[in-house]
Amino acid sequence: MFDLLLILFLLSIFALVIGLVKPGIFRMDSRKRVLKIGGLSVIVLFVASMIAAPELTDEEKAAMEAEKKSEEVATAEEEEAEAKAEEKAKQQKEEQEAEEKKQKEAEEQKAKEKEAAKKEKERKEQEAAKKKAEAKKKEEAAAKKKAEAKKKAEARKPENLVKRAVTKHFGEDTIDVITYNKENRYVLIRVLGSDNLTTNMIKTGMWIDTASVLEDLDGVEGIDTVDFNIQFPMVDQYGGESTDIVMKSSFDKETRERINWDNFLHDNIPNIAQDYWEHPAFRK
Repeated sequence: MFDLLLILFLLSIFALVIGLVKPGIFRMDSRKRVLKIGGLSVIVLFVASMIAAPELTDEEKAAMEAEKKSEEVATAEEEEAEAKAEEKAKQQKEEQEAEEKKQKEAEEQKAKEKEAAKKEKERKEQEAAKKKAEAKKKEEAAAKKKAEAKKKAEARKPENLVKRAVTKHFGEDTIDVITYNKENRYVLIRVLGSDNLTTNMIKTGMWIDTASVLEDLDGVEGIDTVDFNIQFPMVDQYGGESTDIVMKSSFDKETRERINWDNFLHDNIPNIAQDYWEHPAFRK
């Protein structure tokens, strides 16, 4: 009975579908009527099939129960496998994240160490550059100090002190010869005398310049005798012009040390000189 009702139920579904497509096959004027009658038939046959369905035997129930349990076990195993897979995936993800984190930390540490090494290198380079600059500065200062000391020592040399004094009082352009003999401690000064209005004024100017040079050389070590040969343009009786020595004077160390320059009169140059000579033209 159940099999027949089940077949009729299936046929009713088939007939309902055909009737909805072509209602005329079942001599019905509308799909609404087909749906009403066909739908009702399907429902009735379905209910009747369910009522007529035979009850399961104990073996079938046991089989169904076993199948259900088997399905439940399979589902549980599948869920457990999925849970394990998820756990494993989660663990792998965590391990991967931990590894990535560890790698990132290692890279950051490496970057920090590299930056620290770079800064340390820069610091050492700056320190080395600073030390080099300081050393160079010290060398330059020492060289400068040495040069200044050399310059001062050079300036304190008797020949340079003589040249400076002669240049100051007679004038650089008037110098013909300045000789210094270190062994004999002897100085020879040959210069051109300055012109003036009268012969007496020319001669007086020569005395003044001579006295000024001697005063500047007062206390200079390494000089004993100072000789002056002063030249001047002369015209002989035939009208010939020449530059001749017109005044000679010599002063030793003892004489120069006796002079009190605060009270000395330049007119006494001829009187204190060890040797003194002037051209006859200057005696008039």
